[in-house]
Amino acid sequence: MIAITPQDYLRPAVAFLKFLPKVIRTCPEDPSLKFYGTGDTGHWAVQCNQQVMAGLAILSESPLVDEMDSPYSRDELRALALSLFRYSVRTHLTGDLTCNDGKKWGRHWISVLGLERAIPGLNVLYPHMTADDRARLRALDLFEADYRLDDYPVEADIVARTGKNKPESNIWNAGFLFRAAANYPDAPNAAAYPEKATRMMLAGLSHPSDAASDELFRGRPLRDWFVGPNFTENWSLDHHNYMNVGYSFVCLSNLALLHFNFRERGQTPPDCLLHHVEDLWKVVKKFVFPDGRLLRIGGDSRARYCYCQDFALQGFTLAADLFGDEDAIRAEAGFLRLMEKEQKGNPDGSFFGSRLVDMTRECPYYYLRLEADPFFAVACGARWRSLFAIPDKAPDAAEEPAYSWSDGFHSAVLRREAGVARSVVRRAEACPVPTRSFYCNVPPKDGCNPSALCVPLGRSDFAEWNGNLFAFIGLRCATLDDKTVFRETTGGFRWETSGDVWESGPIGEGEHPYVAGRRTIVVEALPDGRTMVFADRFVATRECSLALGFRTLHLMIPNDVYNDGRRRWRGRSFDRTTTAVPDRAELVETRERVLNVDDAVSVFAIAGTDLRLYREGGRNILLNNALRSLCADEVCMDCDLGARHCRPGDVVFDVVYAVAANTTRDEALAVPDRAVLAEKDGGRHVVFTGFDGQKYDVDLALAGA
Repeated sequence: MIAITPQDYLRPAVAFLKFLPKVIRTCPEDPSLKFYGTGDTGHWAVQCNQQVMAGLAILSESPLVDEMDSPYSRDELRALALSLFRYSVRTHLTGDLTCNDGKKWGRHWISVLGLERAIPGLNVLYPHMTADDRARLRALDLFEADYRLDDYPVEADIVARTGKNKPESNIWNAGFLFRAAANYPDAPNAAAYPEKATRMMLAGLSHPSDAASDELFRGRPLRDWFVGPNFTENWSLDHHNYMNVGYSFVCLSNLALLHFNFRERGQTPPDCLLHHVEDLWKVVKKFVFPDGRLLRIGGDSRARYCYCQDFALQGFTLAADLFGDEDAIRAEAGFLRLMEKEQKGNPDGSFFGSRLVDMTRECPYYYLRLEADPFFAVACGARWRSLFAIPDKAPDAAEEPAYSWSDGFHSAVLRREAGVARSVVRRAEACPVPTRSFYCNVPPKDGCNPSALCVPLGRSDFAEWNGNLFAFIGLRCATLDDKTVFRETTGGFRWETSGDVWESGPIGEGEHPYVAGRRTIVVEALPDGRTMVFADRFVATRECSLALGFRTLHLMIPNDVYNDGRRRWRGRSFDRTTTAVPDRAELVETRERVLNVDDAVSVFAIAGTDLRLYREGGRNILLNNALRSLCADEVCMDCDLGARHCRPGDVVFDVVYAVAANTTRDEALAVPDRAVLAEKDGGRHVVFTGFDGQKYDVDLALAGA
């Protein structure tokens, strides 16, 4: 039986207090005020100060903190929270001070997100505020609310490239207006706020079906409120130009803050607040590992296991409260354990100080924001689970039935069964290759790079997303689909695509984006429930240079804090343990056609070179091409680490391989010819003996080719 208590949330929150003295600074204009982080007007600087303020306020209210080894008394925590609060309101455009960069903050699209996240802390602090504090907060709130009423557009679009995909920002701005109307009923525009807020809120979790819906909100049918869908028919989200599981949970976190606020304040929530929450939850709960880590099949453009992952905790708590969902309770408890595991490895009490040590030096502005997120998230969880009777127990998970999901817009497919997750997504995140370019680095068309997963559901530490299981091509490239086809098969699925590969950031002066080659990919998930077979081919169509070479197969296996920095790799003769984090790059020739890691995942080279291990020096999973987030070992076949010059017609690579999850080394090697390449009817096939003992014939030709 799994159980969650407020103490489970308070332990990491109180441990973080040890870190605070390093990052709390004094306001130069008024030494009585303090701020967290860099204290400037950047979005994250403002927000993380407000989030830490809220976390401190929440802890100051909890008698349980007295039983813990806190470096601050609760009175000291409240005093520090009030100081951070006063810095925030007095450096706003309505205030009398400036931020640490000599400017004031406020009145823009994201200016109230920190205040929305600070809701629980503001509720705690309000009785302790002076009359001046309350007047300043009112002036700020109404100034920002009027901006949203008069000048903020309500927009929605499934396609992120239009700039109108705004699910979470619609929600937080709507929430701010609803709260302003409830908190200041005597304000000049209080009666107008709910109308605009309703349109915003309904544009948050907006769905194509809303366009024809007769469901009533504020006495009018939903179709009259509709401005466009932000989610696809199957509840995937294209935020930041890829299938973004994380931001689905950010939406749920903002709704959780509002839901629990209205409940705490005894205020009637708006009728639109929870519209589509259950619809979204039923889908996105399948994008979660049993231990609470997000199963981000479309990738992640942010630092791994931070931000969206932290706020997923609030989505889990919301689902536990609204639906009594036992999967949500297990996920909530599981990720709290993972969070605490990493934090215990940081002597200073930080959440990420060891893993993100490079970031602490290279970009403290962003690093300190990442530290503020989990502190705030766990403080909220502690408060909600202290105040409300939220279901807090769930039995250990039983084996789940097979589950299939797909989405045409993202060319995405997921299958979960027998303890394995298998997926492919075309519109996946793929951080562009760093390059020097005189021109815009945006692909000339709507280009994406695919990503795939084949991982044990019980081992979320095996999951990495960026271009996973598809060759790395050392261009600043985008695969542009001519045709993507996917379909469910009996017990599996087939996914295939063909498209042009663009060099969209060429180095040479006077050189413009061009098509470098043609790529075809076939993927088949076999009915054995564990295996995926891949064929990946790239032919140059013009003279070009792959400035950073190429690596085929490109299976990324994280090797960092969550697996204690050790991976064991074994084949028939090869046996090597890799430790993280390597201080230099290394290419290891395994001379194996079958390789297994940690008796969990097996890799099979079918057509192409033997398998290799490539280890970059340092942490190699990047944020914004610069900030290091996680270390991963890579299994590859071809591995050209230098620049490769190609001529038209060159077959740069043509490889076939397979990956199987929940497989031991002995199981992988038990069948000597498990994967056989064969010619049949003039085309290539793979005959693969599945882990159920059945033989499967995989046609490697594209449909209709």
